[in-house]
Amino acid sequence: FESSDVDFFSTIGTQVSALLQSLSLRDALKRFVPFEFLDLLEKKSIQEIQTSDHVSVNMHVMFTDLRNFTLMAETIGPEAVYMVLNEYLAVMEPQIAAAGGFISQYAGDAIMALFSAKADHAVESAIHMFRALKTLNEKRLDRGEEALQIGIGINSGRLLLGAVGSKKRLDTNVVGDAANLSSRVEGMTKVYGAKVLISGSTYSQLIDPSNFTFRELDRVIVAGKTEPVLVYELLDVDSETLREQKRESAQLFAEGLHCYRTGNFQGARLLFANCLVQAPLDEAAALYISRCAKLISRPPAGVWDGTTVLFAK
Repeated sequence: FESSDVDFFSTIGTQVSALLQSLSLRDALKRFVPFEFLDLLEKKSIQEIQTSDHVSVNMHVMFTDLRNFTLMAETIGPEAVYMVLNEYLAVMEPQIAAAGGFISQYAGDAIMALFSAKADHAVESAIHMFRALKTLNEKRLDRGEEALQIGIGINSGRLLLGAVGSKKRLDTNVVGDAANLSSRVEGMTKVYGAKVLISGSTYSQLIDPSNFTFRELDRVIVAGKTEPVLVYELLDVDSETLREQKRESAQLFAEGLHCYRTGNFQGARLLFANCLVQAPLDEAAALYISRCAKLISRPPAGVWDGTTVLFAK
């Protein structure tokens, strides 16, 4: 080679090295910053994002919570907790990504994921997450470890997505009632003994609800709100036996819900009791039986429409 050739190849090598470093940095940043935000903000690089950048968009928000995490942390210690969390999150994230969603943020054991396309994708992701969790739990049980349990809430609505912070410290974030309500819907899973609940807003935006198995559970006013929210239970994540039992008693449950909302508590209690005969592990039916018994002994004052008011978040 002549000296000019050596200089040429040296320059090419430097440029390739710089490109590889840039790609490596981009891959590293993707682990900390959801690059989907860049697409939504129509930015090509993180360097372009300013604190004033935001966009309003309809999103399907999934909130996932790991059950009894605080007790687990106290029992096994911080180092073991990190191992559990990392193993759990490594299993959950691919199920979200495969359905077209991305994780907006982690908050301890909680996950907030966003889906910008179809509401169906968020529901499909929840189903796959429970299948993946079953596989993970089989491994944990083989190791003599406790099985993990989760609850999932999904809500749809407009959000503001953007960057918040200062010139020295920025973070991607979402702002809006849709995100807050998804967390509240997830919290309701503990009330009704459900694994996955979706709001009426998400249900109304499903392309084809018949692809899934739902039942309407309640009409709820959550803490801090005045407007009621319809809540639906996704039965596809239940065990095969329980799912079939709930499916077979679905008509009885719907009739019981109608009687409950019209103030016929005796009739509602009987119908929900029949549901419990068909599905002994139906916690929602058991909850309504308890509610009916209290309302029979102490009838509600004023106008009654069966709306549940939850005072706790």
